[in-house]
Amino acid sequence: HPVLAGYRAFGLPLGEGFQLRDDELGVFGQPEVTGKPAGDDLREGKRTVLVALTSAALTEKDAALLHNSLGDPELSDEQVERIRELMVSSGAFAKHEQLIEQKSQAVFEALEAMNLDELVHAALTDIVGRALRRKA
Repeated sequence: HPVLAGYRAFGLPLGEGFQLRDDELGVFGQPEVTGKPAGDDLREGKRTVLVALTSAALTEKDAALLHNSLGDPELSDEQVERIRELMVSSGAFAKHEQLIEQKSQAVFEALEAMNLDELVHAALTDIVGRALRRKA
């Protein structure tokens, strides 16, 4: 059905973008905003897209550091900061942001393709902003 297809085209990239942003906040989020310690996703060993992009862009030595750090519940704040630096300096963080932006563009393209009431359109636009540009 066309309505279902439209909402699917809207919802799938929205959910993917939300997860990408969530993964980013799990490493780079500010604890006073997110409510959880910075680097928690690293300590938990989450294998996210950001981690994969970083790993693929690192030297063998730095990739070993990353992989040996993942899942270490005793990872210090200094070690978390070192991994963050690797994510940024490798270009992985920028690529990750590009992925989120691509998801955002797909969401807005789907939104524009649907024939929606102005109020519904505004509400969905607000949801997109809260999901993909959030800080917590």
